[in-house]
Parts: sequence; structure tokens; C-alpha cells
Amino acid sequence: MNRDLFAREAIGQIPKILTLLDRNPHSPTYGCFDRNFWHYKIIDFPSGMAQEFVWPLTLVYQTNLPDNPYYQKPVIRDWVEAGIFYAAHSAHQDGSCDDYFPFERAAGAAAFSLLACLESYRQLELNHYELLKFFERRADWLAHHQESGKLANHQALIVLCLELTGKLLETSKWESAKLRRLEQLLSWQNSEGWFQEYEGCDPGYHTLAISALARLYQLWPDSHLKEPLKKAVEFATHFVHPDGSYGGEYTSRNTYNFFPHGFELVGEWLPEALTINDQFLIGLANNLNPCYADDHIIGHHTWNYLLAWRDFVSDRPQSYARSLNKPSNKPNKIWFPGAQIMIWRTVIANAEHPDNNIPQLDSENSPETNPGNPQNVLNVTPDSKITEPITEPITEPITEPITEAITEKITEHLPEKLANLEDANNGKIQDYLYLSNSPSPEKPAAKSPLSTENNELKSESIQSHNQENISGNEPHKTAMAELYLAINKGGVFKLFIDGQLVASDTQFSLLVSDGKKAKNAVGHLVDTYEYELGENEIIIHGHLGWAKQKLMTPLNLIILRGVMLTVGRFFPNLIRKILQKMLITGKQKAPFKFVRRLQWIDGQLQITDSLSAESWDKVLSAGIGCDQTSIYVVMSRTFQPGQLQPWLDLTAEIKRLSPGESLTVQRIL
Repeated sequence: MNRDLFAREAIGQIPKILTLLDRNPHSPTYGCFDRNFWHYKIIDFPSGMAQEFVWPLTLVYQTNLPDNPYYQKPVIRDWVEAGIFYAAHSAHQDGSCDDYFPFERAAGAAAFSLLACLESYRQLELNHYELLKFFERRADWLAHHQESGKLANHQALIVLCLELTGKLLETSKWESAKLRRLEQLLSWQNSEGWFQEYEGCDPGYHTLAISALARLYQLWPDSHLKEPLKKAVEFATHFVHPDGSYGGEYTSRNTYNFFPHGFELVGEWLPEALTINDQFLIGLANNLNPCYADDHIIGHHTWNYLLAWRDFVSDRPQSYARSLNKPSNKPNKIWFPGAQIMIWRTVIANAEHPDNNIPQLDSENSPETNPGNPQNVLNVTPDSKITEPITEPITEPITEPITEAITEKITEHLPEKLANLEDANNGKIQDYLYLSNSPSPEKPAAKSPLSTENNELKSESIQSHNQENISGNEPHKTAMAELYLAINKGGVFKLFIDGQLVASDTQFSLLVSDGKKAKNAVGHLVDTYEYELGENEIIIHGHLGWAKQKLMTPLNLIILRGVMLTVGRFFPNLIRKILQKMLITGKQKAPFKFVRRLQWIDGQLQITDSLSAESWDKVLSAGIGCDQTSIYVVMSRTFQPGQLQPWLDLTAEIKRLSPGESLTVQRIL
């Protein structure tokens, strides 16, 4: 594996980091990395988190690569020193700092920036008494501060900071605080290996906790830390996708985070950890990494990538080959009941084609072999019987919701009836099927999130491939299908076939009128959903929830500033807890019920989604997206190439429904 990929990706972020920095030695904000504060002057305090950016500069100053223009440049060293001094001067008297609002005293920002300052100070061999006193104040504050919410990555960073500060100042004053904090952190580790992040498991932030704990173990090889680290790494191995991407919207905090440094450190004594980075480097080489070039979050991955490059283990195990225990078309389940995440892997037939990312055409019902039935639509009639495909709309509405019994009847016929649909108007392959009270054959089917931009080319390749198989000119082919499914998020999933992303699905989303405003009801919020798990299927059902979409307004900003400048400054954790409840945690149910059924049938994944409500009058639009999320998470909603999938618009189908009727959408992948 080419470790230089880590360094080159990180070095590419340095120009932006330097743009964020006030580099004028005569400026009162010399060393500040918060451009919104010192340059645009659109906020009234500097974010303490921004001073974390000294560490990427320190590391790039020390990274000896031919295409690194920052290597050993004295001015880089000067700017790092200025950044550490600005962190000290802009901190509160107790050593804490703010991140999003004045007097917030944010533990995360304090830990990230202290870690960066400590490591930069040590690596550049600086010597300033004033900075040492600042480190001591910051460590004192972190040792005694407990933030609201369970964020394991913050706790891991705090423990590491206490260890590093103690070593730098040659004192054991924080030893007991470090041990108590570590004990608390390890109590948050689930028996499956993952650490708690707010309401559940986020494999992305999990890798940051691993990174901090691996560095702690390197400094302090305590036997009580080794086993939890091993379990954490073993859990992470499951979430590197076959294309080299990692995590996504099916995780509790919706992140694509991947911090590789910890796996290199653990890999020195657990070689299997190195295979995680080797798989991720494949995705990095293919530009499948997410974009973190945001003013606030650009630093985290930059320094972590540079550390992974620096500490890259040269002696690596053989590349990991993804496979089932036994080649079989029966799904191989990996079920994490605590995390509420299931990974299904199975072998499917006839999956090889140019892009390996679209389902196969059923030869019996294909447009070429059965031209009289170009759309191949099955319809559910009011008496719940399966009829042959028809070309006229059903005029008599369905007055009862689609029941499980009806769904079973549908799925009984699916293997032979439900092929990929061909739009009679343009010949494009469609890979989903609507089942509703009033199909509209005269209206071309909407694009599926599973479709790709080059549909015409793929349509030809599929038909050609199947004809060759039918004539016996080509041997039977198989490919691996891998499904990542979040039960605690209503069945949000990602599906990979033959190593490529085929579908990313974040459940139903409705825009609902609410007086003069509109609210968003979604199916992907974390909740305790009911589910039924069978050998080849899973059924998940529950209510949609109202998305958290509260925005800052001038009045809200004035109120927040007024509170924080008066009584709030004495109770910052209470304010933080209130904001967390408003923006992150909890779910308020919406009056819409869903049932999502996923089944493996003859090597294909069939998804049947049903949505019911007493009334549809206030629904303005509806659809299913590939990357929709609805809670505030700093590192979420970053762009990743797998999100280049179109929105599946269901508005027209919703508008046809009468009160009490249900919408059902079926797809075969």
C-alpha cells in the first residue's frame, strides 16, 4: 500500500489552513485561525477549536516528501508558535475556551486544541514558561469538567491530554483524574466493542476514540487498556466497505469519519488492524474519501492522516480478501444487537457487467422476449389479489392499508414477475416498482436512487450479457453483495455489489404543511423500532419523526447572547444540554407509520416500503434520498461521491392517495 496517499491528501489541505490563519505579526490577532473572527469580523469571539490547526502545520513542517513545499520552512514554525500563543491569550482565565457561543466552555474544543498545542510544542522543541502555565490551566479545567452527553471520543482525547501534559510538566497531579476518566470511558464501551456517541454507535467517531487510546497506550502501556483497544479495532473492521469507503448515514451520528493513525499504532502489536487502513487506502486512491474542507473541521483528518503517514508500519500482513465463510447464496449475517446494525453478505448470480452496480434483467419478462409487457407492473387490487400486469389505472381505490398478508402474496410472485422495469418511452432500465392505488402508465417512471447517469449504456450491456448467458456462450458468474443496515434508524442502508455501491437509502421523507411553515417528517431518526428477523428477511416498522431543523434567527441570537453574557456564563453545561435536546437527541413522532421489509430472494435484494397515514392533505412532497440526515452533528453532511444518486420523488403517488390509503414502493436490486 502507498502510504504517501495519506500525506498527499493532507498536504492538499494546507493552503486553506494557512488562508484561515492571521499571519500578520503586527496584528492583534496574529496566530488566530478563525477567519470569521479576525478577517470577516462576522462573529464576536474566536473559536478555540480553530487553534487545533497548529498541529497540521507542525506535521507538514516535518514531513519529508519531494512535493511538500512546507518542509522545514522557518516561517511555518513561526506561525505554529504564534498559534499556540493565541490559544493561550484567547482562553478564559480558567484555561477553557469557547467554540460556538461566548462562555460556552466547550470540552471538545478545549481537548482538541490542547492536544494539538502540546504535541506541536513538544515536536518543535519550544521553550516558553507562559505556554507551560497555559497547558497546566487547561489540563486542570479538563480534569474537573464533565460535559453533558456521552461522547466517547471527547473523553478519550481528555485522557490523552492529561497524560501528555503530565509528562511534559513532569508531574503526576492529574494521575487520579486520568484514571477516573479512563474508567468512565471504558464503562461506555459496549460488549460488541464500540464506544457510546450520544444515542448509539458511530463507527466514524469510534475510529477517533481508537486513535486517542492507541496513542495513550503507546505512552502508557497499561494491560487494562489493551483488551478494550483490541475489541474496538475488531469492531471497526466490519465497517470498511468493499469499495474502501467507511461509515455513512446508517450510523448514529451520520459520519464518514475515518481516523487512520490509531490502526497503525495498534498494528504494531495487532497486525490485523493494518488491513483496515489498507482497505481504506484503496478508497482513498479512488477518490472515495469524504470532503472535510470546511473552515471548522478541516484540521482533524489533516493531522491524523499525517500521523498515519509518519507512523506507517512497513511490515504488513497479506491483503484482506472479502468473502463469506462458505460460498453460498444464503445471506451471511453479522448482527450487532447493541449497535442495532446488521451486515448481510451473500453471493449473487449473473452480476458481472461493465459497472457491476445494477441489477440483472429477468430474461423471461424482458422487453425483447416479452414485448407485449414493456413495463411489467404488478398491481394490488382492492380485494388483495395479484393480477396480471395491466395498462390502465385502477379506478376503484384501495380502502385498506397494505397488510403483511398482501405483501406476502406480492413477494410470492416476485421472483418470476418483478424484473427491472423498462420505460416504454425511452428504453431506460428502471429498477424499482410502484404499487399504489392508482398507477399511471402514461407517466414515465421517476428515476430510482439506484439508477446511474449512463442508463443507456448500462441497459445495452445488461441485455447483451443476459443473451450470452441464455445462449450458453458464457459461464455462470457470481459476485458478492453486502448490505449495511441500521435497524435503529428505520432501516437506513447501503448496498454494495461486486465491490461497488449500488444503493444508499435514508428512508421516507415528507414535507408537511404546518400553517405558514413546513415541517419535515423522516424515517431515519434514531429510535427503538420494532423488527422481525428471519433467515432471509427483516421487517422494521414504526413512526416517522419530525426532523430537527431549527435555525438561528436574529432574535434567537440576541436571546442566546443575552443569556450567556449574564446567568448562562455560570451554567454553560445546562445551556449545552438544552441545545443538545433541541438539535441532536430525542425524537418527536410524526403521524405517519412505515413498514420496511428487506428480503433476499434468488440472490436479489427486494425492498418493500409501505407508508400509511390517516390523512395526506398536508403532505406537500415526498421522496427517498440517498444521504438525508436530520440532526446536528459537526462532522456529518460532508460530501462523499456515493451521494451522487438522484432523489426518488414520490410526490405524485402521495397526491393520488385518499385518507386512510397506503403507499407501497417496491424495488429489486
